[in-house]
Amino acid sequence: MYYDLITPILIAFELIFLQNVDGVTTQNVVMSIFFLIILELGYLKKKEGYFLTFVIYWIELIISKPDHIYYRLIASIFFFISSFIIFKISNMIESFRNRLHMSEDKARKKEMIFQSKQRSLIAETEEREHVAILTERNRIARDIHDHVGHMLSRGILLLGAIKTINSDEKIAPQLQMLDATLNDAMREMRQSVHDLHDDSIDIGKSVKEIIKEIPDFKVSLDIDLEMKLSNEVKLAFIGILREAVANISHHSNGNEAEILLHQILGYTELKIYDNGVIDKDEAQRIISNLCSEDRRESGIGLINIKDRVEDLGGDLNIYMDQGFTLFVRVPIK
Repeated sequence: MYYDLITPILIAFELIFLQNVDGVTTQNVVMSIFFLIILELGYLKKKEGYFLTFVIYWIELIISKPDHIYYRLIASIFFFISSFIIFKISNMIESFRNRLHMSEDKARKKEMIFQSKQRSLIAETEEREHVAILTERNRIARDIHDHVGHMLSRGILLLGAIKTINSDEKIAPQLQMLDATLNDAMREMRQSVHDLHDDSIDIGKSVKEIIKEIPDFKVSLDIDLEMKLSNEVKLAFIGILREAVANISHHSNGNEAEILLHQILGYTELKIYDNGVIDKDEAQRIISNLCSEDRRESGIGLINIKDRVEDLGGDLNIYMDQGFTLFVRVPIK
C-alpha cells in the first residue's frame, strides 16, 4: 500500500515544479490543483492513470507555448521516464510482497492442517492404548475369576468336607479360622474382579459406538462425568441409550440428535433428543401406554427404558412439544 503512494506523490512534485518554474501565477496554481485532482482519480481508479497528467501537461505546453518550451518538454519527458521506472519497481515490490504473504498463508495453512492431523493421530493412538488397557483388564479379571476363583472354591469345599469328618476338637478352631480366611479371600477376589470389570466398561466409547447406528442424523454429543459410575449404572445407561437410538432410527422423521450425559447436584443425568415431529394423537398414545398397567399395548423399547430407570431409583421424563426428548435422572450412590 505504501508503495502505491510513492509514484503519485513524486509525479505531483514534478508537475508542480514544471508548472511553476516561471513563477506562481493564478493559471499555474489552477493547473497544479487540476493535476492533483487527476492524480487522485488515477489513484482511486487505475494506477496507470497517474501518467495521464503528463499527457495533459504536454497538451497545455502545445496550446500555451510558454518560454523555454523545449526545456520544459525535455524535463517532463525525463520526469515521465523516471516516474514510470519507479512505478514499475514499486509494482514489482508490491507483487513480491503479495506473493510472500500468499506463501506465508499457505505455509500457515499447511502447518494448521499438520497440527490438526497430529492431534487426530495422538487422539487415535491414545484411544487405541485405552482400548488395549481395557481389554487387558478384562482378560486379567477373567483369568482371576476362572483360575484363582476355582482354586479358592475347591479349597473351601475341601475344608468343608474336612470339618464334617473331623472329630478332633483341638484343631476345630484352626479349621474354622482357615474357613473364614478362605471365604474372605473369595470375597476380596470377587470384589477385585468386579472393580476391574467396572473400569473396563468405557461408557464414552460405548456411546460413540451406539450413535453410529444413526448415520443419517447429525449428532451432538456432550459427556461430562466427574465421578465414576458403578457397573450397574453404566450398563443401564448403555441399555437406555441403545433403546432410544433404536427408536430414533426406526420412528423419527428428523435429521438431528443430541445426547448429553452430565453429573450435577448429586445426580447423573442423561438427555436424548431428536428433532422429529410427533403429532398430538401419537404423543397421547405414547403417554397412555407408559402409564398403562397392560404392557401388551405398550412400546417395548420405552417400557424397557422405564424399567431400567426405576431399578436405579431414578426418574424418567418425556417431552414431545419440540421434537422428542428422553430425560433420565439417577441419584449418585
